[in-house]
Amino acid sequence: MFRPRNARAYADPRSQVHFEDAREFFARGRRRYDVVLSEPSNPWVSGVASLFTHEFYRGVKRSLKPGGLLVQWVHSYEISDALLAEMIAALLQEFPDSEIYTTNSLDLVILAPTSQLQAPNNAPWRSPELAAELRRVGLASAVDLAVRRIGGPAVLRTYVRLQKAPPHSDFFPTVSLFAPLQRFRGVHADLLQRLAADGMPLLPVLDCRPIRSPTPTISPSNFTPMLNRQQAAWAAERFSGRGPGQPRGEGLTRLVDALRLQRQPGSPLDADALLIYAANLAQAVLAHLPAADQQALWDPVAWRRAQPNLPPGVVEQLTLYDAVARQDWPVVDKSAERLLNGALDHAPPSLKEQVLVLGMLAGLAQHQPDAVLSREVRWGSLVPPGTLADARRFLSAWEDGREPVCVGRPATP
Repeated sequence: MFRPRNARAYADPRSQVHFEDAREFFARGRRRYDVVLSEPSNPWVSGVASLFTHEFYRGVKRSLKPGGLLVQWVHSYEISDALLAEMIAALLQEFPDSEIYTTNSLDLVILAPTSQLQAPNNAPWRSPELAAELRRVGLASAVDLAVRRIGGPAVLRTYVRLQKAPPHSDFFPTVSLFAPLQRFRGVHADLLQRLAADGMPLLPVLDCRPIRSPTPTISPSNFTPMLNRQQAAWAAERFSGRGPGQPRGEGLTRLVDALRLQRQPGSPLDADALLIYAANLAQAVLAHLPAADQQALWDPVAWRRAQPNLPPGVVEQLTLYDAVARQDWPVVDKSAERLLNGALDHAPPSLKEQVLVLGMLAGLAQHQPDAVLSREVRWGSLVPPGTLADARRFLSAWEDGREPVCVGRPATP
């Protein structure tokens, strides 16, 4: 059944299949490799978790040439974030410059270089046979690979720190012991994917994750929530009043339609509904559209021209989102402070939490000491943890590790 996909593993004369334990094979150290790909079975299978330990990764590193690369598959289904973080912590001990990518809603790939990782390029697509296989799985170019990147070393370190995860080890085989329980419970380690798919621009600001304009060079995907959210944001931008719309889609387009209706001079004004519409739209697009593509959504001048009687709280909210899109962090900081100090008194808690997270992000972007902690102390008791509780915890863990912020650093290709 699988022969059309894997025949070359058996027919290619360069391929040699060894039926033996992978750890013993590497321990003999007979050869050193340019690339090692590790895709064992799930770690709840007896003995497999030993292929996700610090000791195994130490042996793999010895078997790689200088400049070599380990490609490690990990799954996020039927396992907890705590156990996944232990396996990642073990890998980081030997490969501290690793980056993590999503392949679909359930599987992840970690690129673990012995030295600094090179940016993706189009070399693999110059081989017709390999290009055909890549296109079959939705990778038509290097851009399709780049948009699946969740984050780099700082993101992985923060994830491990947030879970308080020790490196998984042969001497403390916690994954072997607890992975079957997590499988039985059906838990899902989806924190990293949710941070990347969420509309809050944490990863673009913290880790230089690029925000890309809509482009036909990026292949659509029905299996990657992160790409689905990005494509939905692009659809929302098309409905923002900048030109004729495409066929109507899901809820994002309805939100934009509601916003556009409010923009019409003389249309009935529902300020409370507008607050919610704007907050939901911001949650969907702030991390997925460049500033130029968001201008039609948030421009406070255009809004005031169309609706001169907009309440001050609504104007301040639009000002906040406009400043976030433009990454004008001093304006974001001041706007968030004004909103949390009273302009949103009657707003739902979810909107206040969104503003609090953006204020925390503005503090980190301005390199303010204790930016996250100071805002939690000041407003945290007034804004109970809600749908953005994980984002708040992640920002706190980032600050605890004194991780560098993207502002002032070159963007990742």
